[in-house]
Amino acid sequence: MKQRMYNTFYRKLNNEICAKLITKVGYAILTVYYYIISIFLKNRKNNIAITRDNILKAREIISNVRKKPNMKSAPINRSEDKNVQLSVIIPAYNVEDYIEDCLLSVLKQKTRYSYEIIIVNDGATDDTENKIKQFASEKIVYIKQPNRGLSSARNRGLDVARGRYVLFVDSDDVMCDGAIETMMNAILENNADVVVGSFYMFTIEPSARQDCILKKEIIDNDVKRAVNNPGYAWGKIYKRSLFEKIRFPVGAWYEDTLISSVVYRMCKKMVVLDDEVCGYRINLNGISQTARSSPKSLDHYWVMEDVIEKARENHLENDDVFYEIVFNHMSTFLYRRISLMDDEVIQSAFVLACDMLNRIRPQEYMVMGNKMKKDLFNGKRLKIARVYRGKSIDILAKETNINKKDILAFEENKYKPTLENALKLSNILHFPREYFYDNENIKVLVEDSHFNPNSTLPRMEEISYKEKLIMLRKLFLFFEDYIGFPQLDLPNNLHRGDSMEVLSQKIREHWDLWDDEKPTPLNLGDIMTAKGIIISYMNVNRRGASPFTQKQSVDKNTKYVIALGGDKNIAPIRNHDLACELGYIVSDILNIPLKKFDCEEFAAEFLLPKQAFLNSIQEANELEDFVNLKAKWAVPVSLLVYRAYSLGVISYKKYNYLLNDWQQRGWNKVEPLDDKFKLTDSSLLKMAYEALIENHIVSNATLIDKLYSQGITLYPEDLEILMDLKPNTLQTKNNKNNVKKVDFKRKRA
Repeated sequence: MKQRMYNTFYRKLNNEICAKLITKVGYAILTVYYYIISIFLKNRKNNIAITRDNILKAREIISNVRKKPNMKSAPINRSEDKNVQLSVIIPAYNVEDYIEDCLLSVLKQKTRYSYEIIIVNDGATDDTENKIKQFASEKIVYIKQPNRGLSSARNRGLDVARGRYVLFVDSDDVMCDGAIETMMNAILENNADVVVGSFYMFTIEPSARQDCILKKEIIDNDVKRAVNNPGYAWGKIYKRSLFEKIRFPVGAWYEDTLISSVVYRMCKKMVVLDDEVCGYRINLNGISQTARSSPKSLDHYWVMEDVIEKARENHLENDDVFYEIVFNHMSTFLYRRISLMDDEVIQSAFVLACDMLNRIRPQEYMVMGNKMKKDLFNGKRLKIARVYRGKSIDILAKETNINKKDILAFEENKYKPTLENALKLSNILHFPREYFYDNENIKVLVEDSHFNPNSTLPRMEEISYKEKLIMLRKLFLFFEDYIGFPQLDLPNNLHRGDSMEVLSQKIREHWDLWDDEKPTPLNLGDIMTAKGIIISYMNVNRRGASPFTQKQSVDKNTKYVIALGGDKNIAPIRNHDLACELGYIVSDILNIPLKKFDCEEFAAEFLLPKQAFLNSIQEANELEDFVNLKAKWAVPVSLLVYRAYSLGVISYKKYNYLLNDWQQRGWNKVEPLDDKFKLTDSSLLKMAYEALIENHIVSNATLIDKLYSQGITLYPEDLEILMDLKPNTLQTKNNKNNVKKVDFKRKRA
């Protein structure tokens, strides 16, 4: 903000000293102004009726003035090229007077780093294209498209970029000598996600410049400091991975809002340089000169809607940082962008701005004195509860007799349900009413979920079990205050180039399992639990349910959580399934796509070491021969047959014959010896619970109270399922009858 003010005064006065003086005074006044605005906004929000009807009407009025642009642009990311470290993206539109200076400044960069230049001609109608073609070379990728705007051109550049890092350069700007070398050094040496460079401003000639030097610093996991840095897209190098799921909003003004609002919040480490990396050409006819009366100024609101959506898609929480970002943008939108528009438009914009703030407001902002308002319905928790029970909005609407549009509005915190509807939702979803009026005190980020391709569970049930595993991790975090659980223990010498045999051997050696001479039957669940992999023993109890793995992180602490399938009590099947899930974990750690990593092959290599297996196999003519092997190895017959074929013990013809015989005998449902292996489930939560109870650290009643205080507000029967406890283990006199059903179907007299 201060920098923009200085730019304005410098352009008008062309005097550095006067510009600095006026800027200081003006910025102080503006600070007071925004403080007054913030008080006014907060007070007025309490007095205005932000109802559903008012919101819809306001949206209609705004749309009639400036229809919401179709800002969607599906990310299409090209695979990285090891020969290209940096992609420089230059959108170009009617810049015949400047494009040569821009390209020369990029081409003459002296650097050890390889880079490509992607020029996107966004439908220029002047001599821009001819000027660009003068610089044709292998380093330059030239793309021509119809005029779609700056965002579209940048997005097109991202789609074809091959470098691990990207740099945006505006076509009327210039790069400083050595800029790429300086920025690449900084981002690689610090393993940063973004490097922000200083710059200088100029109007006509780069020599007539005004320096804009930033404070040199390294910002490590401090989003509050990161978002305070300049939010324009140019003059920075980014990890391209930051743009894997997001693109600039197409067809709208204020496209750079995305950078500070989303991209900065996604980065773990940022480096700010006091080195000048580029020259910014001041546009005397920019949008700031005409914004207040232009309908396109309403794009500021539409773009913020897009920002909120992208934040949600990238699992960025609505925390106090994001709330302040949106609040400041909405303040600027109302009192700077549209101040010269009609009163009706301004009023409608105010309603929409308040609604937006209500939707993303953190719970802690709703306080009365020092006490939280307990009567504030938390729509996010309604959605969690609905998903937890595996119900769609349509099904929940039918079961509660509540309009599905209303349920959606409840979930999005657009408005609150009546007491009657709240009780209906609580009853049908079987969650304590208190659950819907509490915060999420524990933030569990789901980074990835891997479902076995053989699973036949309906999609909604799959999502339901994802939510159950999140709740499971919250329970682990609670018990960690009392119990020291195993940490993730995998070898650090695994490499992408390793074969399946080598990877499995390294893990067996690291875990001190069997060797080629002494194969040892195993209960893989116990071993993986001891090595820091969380295994859920909750009963899926659904035919067709297969194991799946969820990668979770809490405060950068990553854990893998495996949910067992419906056949969890059959030891050979469990060992096979868990070995496949271990394969997924290995592929994730090595960042190998599953289409290039065969988890079935890994399971066979891991469970059946080559030499030991070959030493143990005597005959392989009939299925009975493999049943004898099953008694020794504790894995399914089907896996033994596959391993024999993969090692060349049997031919492909024999392999097919044995599998057909296996199918015809019904062994795909039940195999011989399935019930002969003793299982010893090592449910860590169950053991933690028993340890606390036996040592009189907690009772059932105090345990549930403590869980409630941590925001884990579940009925005892749900806790028993998650913790693999016998039914009624947690029942007490106090909670035995705590579910009060309310019959809303009774006809009123």
